[in-house]
Amino acid sequence: MFTNGKDSEHIVNNWISHPKQYIGEISLYDISISGTQSGNDISFTVRSTSLQSVDSGDDIRLFIATVMGQVMYDASPNGLRDHHDAVIELVPGNTGKKIDYIAGVEYEETIEWSMPDNWINHADITWKSEDLKVVVWIQDYSSKKVLQVMDFDFE
Repeated sequence: MFTNGKDSEHIVNNWISHPKQYIGEISLYDISISGTQSGNDISFTVRSTSLQSVDSGDDIRLFIATVMGQVMYDASPNGLRDHHDAVIELVPGNTGKKIDYIAGVEYEETIEWSMPDNWINHADITWKSEDLKVVVWIQDYSSKKVLQVMDFDFE
């Protein structure tokens, strides 16, 4: 497991203690998400701001993931049948979108997204479109530290 970009190894006690180090930290970043869903299609807007401007050498990135709350996959290669919060796609790509935040300026991303055909037509997986959600995070790409995160259910 990785906690905030650092390897928590295969030690269960680390999986419990490492995340607790970040409880109570105050983030300089804010994320809000709004959107609608119609069957397998979603439309959403992500707004993000920072309380301070990003230094010119910093590599701060916005990541947006479409996520399925529960997927049943009987023929899964990893042997697990029940998968929770499975990432379907990283919408701006695997490396996110670099944003040079300016204090108090709101950045907006509007996304129109449809469930890929390989999910819809996959004979071995079962899922429900009402389990579709979006997870957004802001990350220092150099250190891998997550600076803020927000999820959104289309209910």
